[in-house]
Amino acid sequence: MNHYNKNTDVRDVKHNDLRYKFTLRFIDELHSRVLDIGSRNPITNLIEDQFGLDIRNTSRDIDSEPLEGHYNFVLCFEVIEHLMNPLWFLKNVKSILEPNGALYLSTPINKPKFLWRDDHFHEFDERRLSHLIEKAGFTVVKQQKVSFNQSFGIRPLIRKLSKSGTMFLKLTR
Repeated sequence: MNHYNKNTDVRDVKHNDLRYKFTLRFIDELHSRVLDIGSRNPITNLIEDQFGLDIRNTSRDIDSEPLEGHYNFVLCFEVIEHLMNPLWFLKNVKSILEPNGALYLSTPINKPKFLWRDDHFHEFDERRLSHLIEKAGFTVVKQQKVSFNQSFGIRPLIRKLSKSGTMFLKLTR
């Protein structure tokens, strides 16, 4: 599986392949109307191929403009940490989900502060993420924390010691 952007370096290709394979295994059902939050990317194409679906993507400022339509499933992979108001966003997603719909969400988790990224407005630990999900009115159906670090050095060691990784969740209304 070599689905990645041309500008991605070799280490990221391996990292992305691991992430993509895990994501495809984590999603246990998709059908009907599906919305992917953010720009179209390689994982969107892989999910469409695996489930035989046409997935819509957002084309608006999801930090300030309400989502429109109704969907059986919403995909939100590695997005929520970039938003100014993740609670408003989650409530917005909940409002467009059909009654038996689900949100598939992933976000980095438990990063030590000195590893936080400038383009992340929110870095979550498990307690804060759980509280956010509860406040938005979602129920966790499935969750799994995964580490995709395959390299050596001080940063991967620190990530391992701090138990950081990526949290994948399936949430229902």
